[in-house]
Amino acid sequence: MSISGKSIAACFRRRGRLTLPVALAAIALTIPVASAAAATGPQVIATAAVGGGPLAVDVNPLTNTIYVVNSGDNTVSVINGGTNAVTTTIPVGAAPHGVAADVVNNTIYVANVLSNTVSVINGGTNAVTATIPVGGNPASVAVNELFDAIYVTNFADDSVSVINALTNHVTATIPIGTTVSGVVADPLTGAVYVALPAANAVAMINGLTNHVTATIPAGNAPFEVAINSATNTIYASNNGDSTVTVIDAFTNHVTATVAVGFSPFGVAANSVTGNVYVANIAADTVSVINGRTNQVTATVPTGIRPFGMAVNTLTGRAYVSNSVDNTVQVIALPGRTATGRERGRIRQAHPPPLLGQVVEGDRARRVNRRAGRPVDVESLSG
Repeated sequence: MSISGKSIAACFRRRGRLTLPVALAAIALTIPVASAAAATGPQVIATAAVGGGPLAVDVNPLTNTIYVVNSGDNTVSVINGGTNAVTTTIPVGAAPHGVAADVVNNTIYVANVLSNTVSVINGGTNAVTATIPVGGNPASVAVNELFDAIYVTNFADDSVSVINALTNHVTATIPIGTTVSGVVADPLTGAVYVALPAANAVAMINGLTNHVTATIPAGNAPFEVAINSATNTIYASNNGDSTVTVIDAFTNHVTATVAVGFSPFGVAANSVTGNVYVANIAADTVSVINGRTNQVTATVPTGIRPFGMAVNTLTGRAYVSNSVDNTVQVIALPGRTATGRERGRIRQAHPPPLLGQVVEGDRARRVNRRAGRPVDVESLSG
């Protein structure tokens, strides 16, 4: 039995809506497969076998390490970006769904749907160092490096948990009032953006006050969001109508709607090249969008049911998890990789702590200068 995007969105609007695992299973496994378009431009250059049911994927560009959560066997696979090989597998909570890497502290956060927890992993040792209770069915997680805060969307509670990254304690719970899904934080302004699939919108949270300050209309059932921090642009993948909504974060206005493959889910933006990558779960493809023209420039065939999407801005490679194949594929992308100057900007935006060095002084200075207002990427050197 097939399930349309319209009926999926309707499931979330009903009072007795589906639980997160059931809803995601419906999206990932029962939508009829469309024929993949012939790929042009970028190509899959490597495939890594991971655990069962891989979903979200994220990258630490400074260590060139990829993390993918395996919902079927309650683990995280760690992939070396240089060799494209899995180097270790880390046990976490039940049904992990979301993952985010804190580039500053080399720490990884995993949202465990059925455990109602977040696992904290030391990126240097690959050991779980803490398990943090959060709300019901945590679906996605994002790192707000500007305020040392972790944001977790609680699918069952219609809320967002805020975790202090220094203490690993929940410091606030933000009521949203509707279903929440993907979340992303702007590393320069500290603003947080949350996908609202039942409301067909994206919520903006002030990272300093933890209050919702705007609700921006999107397409049908946006499940994931991504940000290009260089242009201050938000991208929301609309699973229900196979589009991506482009939002100007300076004005909170929609500037474009881009048609992509069937039932898009994971989305990632490369702040260096401007390209945006969208995993189309029912088409078994990745759409590549030119961030300047908002046109699809390439379609890359993938494995079965591509779900999560991530980009390494330093190497220019993209990573997509295939939830049925139990693989992660590496896509070589068109366009240039980061120049030396751009690499310096990225590292200044995510300063790694050095031996005995405390980055709080620089962080406080950036908070005073940038909190709550857009910042030109050229100002990162100051």
